[in-house]
Amino acid sequence: AQNGRALRGVPWDLRTEEMCRIAVAQNGGALNYVRQKLRTEELCRIGVARYGRALGDVPKALRTDEMCKIAVTQDGRALYHVPQTLCTDEICRIAVAQNGMALEYVPEKLRTEGLCRIAVAQNSVAWKYVPWDRRTEDVYRIAMAQRGYAFYHVPEDLRTEEMCRIAVTRNGGAFQYVPKPIRDRLRAWDISL
Repeated sequence: AQNGRALRGVPWDLRTEEMCRIAVAQNGGALNYVRQKLRTEELCRIGVARYGRALGDVPKALRTDEMCKIAVTQDGRALYHVPQTLCTDEICRIAVAQNGMALEYVPEKLRTEGLCRIAVAQNSVAWKYVPWDRRTEDVYRIAMAQRGYAFYHVPEDLRTEEMCRIAVTRNGGAFQYVPKPIRDRLRAWDISL
């Protein structure tokens, strides 16, 4: 098997345009080992389509709306390399739908409750990047539907009976975090493990 990252072992003066194109086509991360003057729009597009985070190696002048969409579609966490001027609702939505953890790189003003729900539905651990004022019962419920252990992070005042049932059904270990009055009712329903 050939590996485009092997380009890093080739002396800089021997790295031809064709060699770089082949390397980047094999592994988008090889864009990091391409001389700046050879980083054309076409080559960069190939690189970010294979490895979204290669957007960080794309010259700033080539980081267009289209290039950024290609990158975050391939890897949502490439949002880290999207210039603030291009960080739109649409690009952020594409990024968190691909990888919920990309919510970390969404500007605070764009972290709407809807976008937070998308991120948490994609990856329940993304709840940690949800702003405090948007950590609603719905957001926690979505996280718990994926992983019952997320219940540990639900504030006590949001631990309703319904939410406790969901958590314990998904993960019996969550029972220890159920408030006592609800715990007694769940025992009556024989939901606990």
